[in-house]
Amino acid sequence: MFHASHNCHYSDASITTSLETQPRLRATAPERFVMLARIRTTLSRKDEGASAVEYGLLIAAIAAVIVGIVFGLGTLVKNNFSKTSSCISGSGGKDC
Repeated sequence: MFHASHNCHYSDASITTSLETQPRLRATAPERFVMLARIRTTLSRKDEGASAVEYGLLIAAIAAVIVGIVFGLGTLVKNNFSKTSSCISGSGGKDC
């Protein structure tokens, strides 16, 4: 590398060592291929399992069914309580 004719106080070993400790700014060719392969597999994966949107839709459907059942049963229960109340008060007539 350096010739004796140059007045340089660095040895070949110190230059090599200092270059090896420097951080690499660019990936080597095999590392590039590995990175590209990882990107390709990440982008080409098929979605498996349910996503948060699908879980949200499922919860909304279950909530709608529960609300429908509560309103349907609420009307029946209200009518039965009203009928029972009128029978207790004595103004129910023959339905009691």
